[in-house]
Amino acid sequence: FIARYPVTFAQFGAFVRAHGYHYMRYWSGCLPQAGNRMRPALWEEARWHLDNHPVVGVSWCEAAAFCQWFSEQSGLDVRLPSELQWEKAARGSDGRTYPWGERYLQGHANLNELWRGQSGHYLGRTTPVGLFPQGASPYGVLDMAGNVWEWCRDTFKPQESEAINGVSDRVLRGGSWDFGHHFAATFMRTGFNPHQCRDDIGFRVVTYGEPD
Repeated sequence: FIARYPVTFAQFGAFVRAHGYHYMRYWSGCLPQAGNRMRPALWEEARWHLDNHPVVGVSWCEAAAFCQWFSEQSGLDVRLPSELQWEKAARGSDGRTYPWGERYLQGHANLNELWRGQSGHYLGRTTPVGLFPQGASPYGVLDMAGNVWEWCRDTFKPQESEAINGVSDRVLRGGSWDFGHHFAATFMRTGFNPHQCRDDIGFRVVTYGEPD
């Protein structure tokens, strides 16, 4: 099962309050580059610290640690989605270009619609998860285009090791509030250092099995 929304600040806050950054069993040797950070990089900035907005300022390592903690708390097997799982949830069975169809439609996602002189809207920040129901995928999954880039489990170059403590770039999918709509096409992919973070990168989770 894939989460309907990206993980929010409120949800990630439970991991922070539970001292998830202190317990190395969640990290498997993959720590934030800052080493001794005890919360995401942008945690104290009011612009991003909004409960129902997607969490940002999280590296791939932090997202993976959250999954380890959530697995322990819930009794589920919680992971970052594989790239194939993410794309299937976004494209549906008909392989559409955007979650809602073949053409980009203004107002269906939180994107920079002014990218390179195009017309439309640009909010310049994240928005609450699920704010664009018209942009839902065929499976009812929201925010798969725009709002935040989303970490996937895979390495960007498939031949590289997928060890959780590796330094290989990891896949990002979905575009973000700061990028044009071409980057939000369901087949677009890019990679980023797993120890780094930005204000337009977040994540969602998948779960396997049933709760204990």
